[in-house]
Amino acid sequence: MPTPGASRRWPRSCGSCLPPTTASSLALVGQTRAALLATARTTLQARLDRISEILIEHPDMLRAFDEEAATIHEHEARFHVANMMLAVFKEALTHYLLEDTMPDEDWHAW
Repeated sequence: MPTPGASRRWPRSCGSCLPPTTASSLALVGQTRAALLATARTTLQARLDRISEILIEHPDMLRAFDEEAATIHEHEARFHVANMMLAVFKEALTHYLLEDTMPDEDWHAW
């Protein structure tokens, strides 16, 4: 029986083997990461879908992007919609470039 505080020694013949608890922990981490990435992509797509719904519900807002002469309220509406779109695309870019959590195929779809 090992003494408390003593380190475990694994057989040298199994140099790349991991202790069973470590292997199962790594598998759990991998599953958790995959679930979180899927949730992040779903959330990102849901945000883009919501912006699309807003633009479909208010087609005049989309046309207002081309108008040079607009009231202050139209400017504010354009500003908010443009910021929402920019934030979604910036988050997608962050997933793709910085976090490396978005595959090339998904990025090209964006």
